[in-house]
Amino acid sequence: MDDKQLLFSNFVNVVEGLALLYGKDSEVVLHDFDEPDHSIIAIKNNHITNRKIGDPMSEYALKIVRHGVEKNKPSIVYRTLTKDGKKIKSTNIFIRNHQDQVIGCLSINRDISRLEWMKAWVDEILNSDLPGESEEINDVFTSDVTEILKKMIDQTIASSGKDIHKLTRENKKDIIEELDEKGAFLIKGAVDLVANHMGVSRYTIYNYLDEIRAKYKLSP
Repeated sequence: MDDKQLLFSNFVNVVEGLALLYGKDSEVVLHDFDEPDHSIIAIKNNHITNRKIGDPMSEYALKIVRHGVEKNKPSIVYRTLTKDGKKIKSTNIFIRNHQDQVIGCLSINRDISRLEWMKAWVDEILNSDLPGESEEINDVFTSDVTEILKKMIDQTIASSGKDIHKLTRENKKDIIEELDEKGAFLIKGAVDLVANHMGVSRYTIYNYLDEIRAKYKLSP
């Protein structure tokens, strides 16, 4: 076995390993550039391009061989389309002998059709609005209802723009009204928690709620 045969025999094992690593959507091919008419000497996952051992190199590969490969160019990456419509992203890694001559290449042809379909599907979900969807909501998902209530209270008080000790009666009533609108008082124990945060009695909270609901003729 000469040096070239030994070199290519080692790359056959690489073909096997890369095919296992990248999976069925990646065809791995070993080409011998000295035999352009039947350059393929190893191939795995050949359902991507429907080629087999002994088949010729591609039109693009022939062009590369004809014009030569730059010394400082270890590989090339490009996209192409198969006859049956598969979108392929290819990487050709050039194989050089001890004289630094390109004698073949290891080609990985990744079928990205499924990935592009998945990307389009994900983009559609992320970028398209659902019916009635108009804004991004800062929601809270938790198993602790007290956490939701505390966040509601803190944000509502903060939105008043005043220190809690400087709130007037009307300010406090406005806060209670906003909390009521948010559904805070549907939570058990909310009245006591709000009263503690605002430094008022629970009866004060009930009085505010009575006034607010009477104004809008809401049932308690």
